[in-house]
Amino acid sequence: MEPLTPIEIKMQPGKTYYYRITTSFMDQMNHGKGKEKLWTRNVGVLFTGKTREHFHFQILCFRTEVKLEKAIPQYNLLREISYLFNDIRICVNEKGEAVKLKNLKKIQERWNTERRKLEAYHSGSSIESYFDFLSRLLQDESRMIGYLLSYEMYGMFFNGSRIGNLKNENDTKYPRKVKHPHWNKVFAEEWNEVKEREGDIKKCFHVKGKPWQTEETNTTLYEGSYLYSSGLLHEGSLDIIYENQLKKYRIVWIG
Repeated sequence: MEPLTPIEIKMQPGKTYYYRITTSFMDQMNHGKGKEKLWTRNVGVLFTGKTREHFHFQILCFRTEVKLEKAIPQYNLLREISYLFNDIRICVNEKGEAVKLKNLKKIQERWNTERRKLEAYHSGSSIESYFDFLSRLLQDESRMIGYLLSYEMYGMFFNGSRIGNLKNENDTKYPRKVKHPHWNKVFAEEWNEVKEREGDIKKCFHVKGKPWQTEETNTTLYEGSYLYSSGLLHEGSLDIIYENQLKKYRIVWIG
């Protein structure tokens, strides 16, 4: 196996890079007539430096908007719950994998306080089930990291490309395992670098996903793309259709 090409972070340490992350959900059961549910967040990503083999990042969520066709308990709480994760500090290794959530204890303490407040105004079995899911998640650091770096949360930025770098200069096509936190399914994701002009500062990646277990008969396929310029993510999009639901993920650099 060829050694990894060293990651060269193009982000200026301590500078906040602003992105808009959008997630839309649509039920496909009604032959394309389903209404879209939209979740939009304005976030800031900071590269705070490197220690030994780890790269340190801070993610700040400044604004959250949720648009729904009708009241849905879990989605109604998105705005309130999202502020639980409005300050995330993680370590990423040379493979582009998050290995530590540095402020997990503070997030746990914040959730214990926030849950009591939310339970005073929200009730029902689906609400309690969602709260229990978050409580269990926060007790397991590896699962928590997986959730935060899923496409549902901040995975459109930390997308497995090693911050815009592939494994090595000669390997532009490789699969990686991606686990969706809600469907509990593992996908095989294949990345291809779309070659531009020689010396071009732009890098474009095309992404395709399929079930990791090839014998699975349920049709699951998604695709998308990411555009980097001078090592900085400018935009990304991903569409996933699974279990009669269409999910669209978007990220755009806004300054």
